[in-house]
Amino acid sequence: MAKTLIEQVEEDALDSKRSVADALRKCIALGGRAGSEELRAWASRELQGYDKQEDVPEYRIIAAPIVIDGMTGNALVERQQISTHDLPDVAQNADISETLPLMSGIGELEELARRAREKDEGVMLGLPGGATLAKLMTHEMGDPYRAVQRVYWNASPTAVFGVVDRVRTKLVELVAQIRSDTGSAADPPGDAVQNAVNVVIHEKKSRVTVNTAQSSGSGQATVSPPPEISPPWWRTTKAIWAFVVGAAGIAAAVFAYLQLTG
Repeated sequence: MAKTLIEQVEEDALDSKRSVADALRKCIALGGRAGSEELRAWASRELQGYDKQEDVPEYRIIAAPIVIDGMTGNALVERQQISTHDLPDVAQNADISETLPLMSGIGELEELARRAREKDEGVMLGLPGGATLAKLMTHEMGDPYRAVQRVYWNASPTAVFGVVDRVRTKLVELVAQIRSDTGSAADPPGDAVQNAVNVVIHEKKSRVTVNTAQSSGSGQATVSPPPEISPPWWRTTKAIWAFVVGAAGIAAAVFAYLQLTG
């Protein structure tokens, strides 16, 4: 019996030997069947990469030192860590830091981390305008026997693999949320998929109620917001009492002032 799409996504996500990219492509198909544009958009961004730095989710942001390759005299310098304050003045306002948002597609990140781990080195990612920065740093040194050849981030392969692993975990959580809402391994209705996207991807709180028809075995899922919770009585009472005491204090101060001024 052929497996449903949600079963295939779960199988790919749970197997660490399988590419996360394959599971994401199936999520695009699942979003299409369920009519969830947001699931399709999220999976597409993870596959193709993010165009804007501000759109990169927090789970894709890692710490990565800035390093340089160069030469001094007859010696070569590789992966020498520097501070952002060592960069030329023109780069000080460029928002370059040792916090790096990974904008590439998940397949590229998987391959970069795999190759770096095989070579026992870091994942080298170029800074914006890195070639120009290297020339400026060489010029500022004013020494013909010293030169900066490259400026880049040297990210840990483990940190990059960690981002891939967090996306894999998101996929497992999506399937688990859908299963929890529908109680079924069949391809889910659109409302259940949208609720899972809200809870897992956007980290919003929502609730799915599933009504299953006994005769046909079909079900309908509806999303409803969580009930509005009134503040406890003691907090309301405390707020009222604070207001009364505050008002009494103000009245006493005004009375004292009138007494002093006659």
